[in-house]
Amino acid sequence: MAAQLKVIAFPDDDENIGGNDLDTARKAVKKAAPGAGYTFIEGYSDTGDLITQLKDILKANPQKCLTTLEIVAHSNPEICNGLEPLTISGFGKSFMKLRLCDNVEIYLSGCNTGLVPPRAVLSSNRQAVAKQLVDTMPYNASTFPVHVTVYGTLGYMLQGTSAMSGDCKVQRSYRHGGVDYPIYPGSKDAKGNANTYQGFKNW
Repeated sequence: MAAQLKVIAFPDDDENIGGNDLDTARKAVKKAAPGAGYTFIEGYSDTGDLITQLKDILKANPQKCLTTLEIVAHSNPEICNGLEPLTISGFGKSFMKLRLCDNVEIYLSGCNTGLVPPRAVLSSNRQAVAKQLVDTMPYNASTFPVHVTVYGTLGYMLQGTSAMSGDCKVQRSYRHGGVDYPIYPGSKDAKGNANTYQGFKNW
């Protein structure tokens, strides 16, 4: 059995891919990642760049397969780190071509990534972004014999938490700059990975 590789990644400091205003969290995770057994990706420009960096990490670790990918970014039920209706299928297909362990896990650690939007703004697909992603990578015993689970959050993710640390926290409501953000159906106030994420499976 190949050794397992865990990766946690932040997008560049660019609001177009959800990486803006994350410097505090980025620095904290960068410091904690080695001790938690994770390889840290400090920034990527788009989902294609993320795939390229994952390929490079796997190339540098030829005895390992990818077992966990956590992405920390600003998100909503339809978007996470540049994953949105126009890019999500391409990312899924590229991810399937990486050297993956069976039962690989992807954590979309942003706000509300496991929740269904009340109405789809960007496409006609009213599914959580985590569900949309896993649906691009269906299990097939012949062509893709890899079990994949994509985890999405069940509320607004509080700054500085992550699945890697095991102390993820979410809340139903969020107010910022005098604006009350929407409360999505199915959201909750919770802490701990088992309570804050919902898993979507490809089998």
